[in-house]
Amino acid sequence: MRVLVAVLLALAIIVAQLVYGGLMRTAFSLPAYALIALAGILGLSAVFWKRSVPPQPGAVCATLVTAGYFLWRALNSPGQDLALFYTFLITACGVVYCLCACVVTSPVSRYVFVALLALAALGQVVVAAIQFSEPGYYWPLPWFSEQMRAWYARTDGTGLNRGHGIFLNGNHLAWFLNGTAFLTLGTACIGRAAVWVKIVLAYVAAVCLAGTLLTLSRGGLVGLGAGMAVFLILSLTALGIGARDRRLAILLVTLAILTAVLGGGYYLFSQSLTVQARASRILEDTYRVSLWPAAVRQAQLEPLLGTGAGSFTQLSRRLRDDSSEGDDTFAHNDWAQTMADFGYLGLVLITATFFLNGKTGFLGYVDALQQRMAVASRPQSNSAAFGIGALSAMTAFAAHSFFDFNMQIPANALLASACAGFLANSGVAPWGASGKRRAVRWLTGVASCAGGIFLLVLLFRHAEVEANSLRAENALIQGDYPLAEKLATDALAAAPRHARLRRILGETLLQDAATSKNPREQFVLSTYHLRRATEFEPEERWNQLMLAISLSSLRKPQAAEIAHIEAIRLDPGNPAVHEYYALFLEGIGKNADAIRTYETSLILPGAKFSGERLKALRQREKSSQKTR
Repeated sequence: MRVLVAVLLALAIIVAQLVYGGLMRTAFSLPAYALIALAGILGLSAVFWKRSVPPQPGAVCATLVTAGYFLWRALNSPGQDLALFYTFLITACGVVYCLCACVVTSPVSRYVFVALLALAALGQVVVAAIQFSEPGYYWPLPWFSEQMRAWYARTDGTGLNRGHGIFLNGNHLAWFLNGTAFLTLGTACIGRAAVWVKIVLAYVAAVCLAGTLLTLSRGGLVGLGAGMAVFLILSLTALGIGARDRRLAILLVTLAILTAVLGGGYYLFSQSLTVQARASRILEDTYRVSLWPAAVRQAQLEPLLGTGAGSFTQLSRRLRDDSSEGDDTFAHNDWAQTMADFGYLGLVLITATFFLNGKTGFLGYVDALQQRMAVASRPQSNSAAFGIGALSAMTAFAAHSFFDFNMQIPANALLASACAGFLANSGVAPWGASGKRRAVRWLTGVASCAGGIFLLVLLFRHAEVEANSLRAENALIQGDYPLAEKLATDALAAAPRHARLRRILGETLLQDAATSKNPREQFVLSTYHLRRATEFEPEERWNQLMLAISLSSLRKPQAAEIAHIEAIRLDPGNPAVHEYYALFLEGIGKNADAIRTYETSLILPGAKFSGERLKALRQREKSSQKTR
């Protein structure tokens, strides 16, 4: 049962990676959530095990309280689309944590889990190496989302090739490779596996570390450095506990490994102009820093409980300091985004949970080494091996989270949850442990089963809707308006408050009106759905902009102007909302106002057509003045 659950959890992480890591759309992670739901229900079997090692009560209880609060906040957040995404994610992470704390506790099951991740990591690095060395944008899989293709299937314009594997960004791949590297490195160094297994795991760890360099992720390198520092400290701790007759040899081997890693990194740095160019920009990243004040301002709106799961995506548009051509979906700082979305209470809870699991993991690591030394002369222990790997990985994750948003990516958040679960249960019974602690095994097993059942309920209610929503979005982007209309209409029958579906259907009707036999009826229906979308998600500026265009088509200039102004208020730094408002003003004959609005849009980065329209409008104004 332990091995089966370990396989299901590893496959869930890998399957989520296959579809953009599950980023931004609930539909991408549905297969992974189904695997986790099945594993969670199987986790109830832990309740009936009499000889299994129970997890540490303090860490488990703190984690369950934190997960419960986050889940409650997600269920009570505005915007069904974003709230549902985080409801799925939080539930799945809680199930994975419970299963790794109470079921995947034997050395065999954990070796299987790590081995499957190692295979996935090798495949990711192969793809990353091709991306790093070849010009253009290499993507080995079909594009399941046309929106993701439009956003990511292009170079970043800097001339730097970054390895990102089958993730959408190198920062996401660096997180996975760092976690896998430390898990395999720990088992290779102090695990009790056969020599050939240790050699293979050490090779995988080296490949993962090299892959992190290929990603050119500055946050990933910071996380790697932090994790390596903790790994070295814990290795010295192991030497202090035992292996008195082999300390010099072990120390020399450790130094040799570190020298090889650092030497390989320096060689890659010296041979690659791409790496040197990226490294020269480490202290020049003003983009991330400009987003963090928006998160602070957002937290001030609702300090205690936050403004809701995923609300940074919309609120940051009017709270950020400067204009940005990009649409800042995430704060590029998981700690800051947690504070903004879930309030200071959420930040305190997640911080306390991190430290409690870290403390439990360290004590379990030391306890495992001491118990091993009581029966042998060498500090080699499978429990300690997974402990050192998970502690180093969690340190890398915590440091990386200050610069990126990997906890918003299901595949990577699930991996972090698994490592935290490893820390909550070292796999060996602590000396002097009371039998009363076994009650926590019941709690964890029941919690994993309850989470699995809840995931199944969510899948039953929302899986088809989310899948059709993705298909409708793809059809809209590809111009297949009849298919988009049918899919969106069918999905809305089951989820009438789904704001993104309303926007997709409204935009589809608006785009298809030109070929319709009754364009006005199309505009009326489009306006209805877009107005409903603004009611369900009032902070989404795209809904307001589409509503304004639809109202203009209905020849309702006053209502259209109100919607245009609202779109600008929601996202004043976006040039598109100013451009479309100027186009509207031009259409109703307010040329002077249109000129000023076009000029405003040109100040912002990313304006598309303002220059041409402004030039034509000025020439027209000059011609009319000469005529008069």
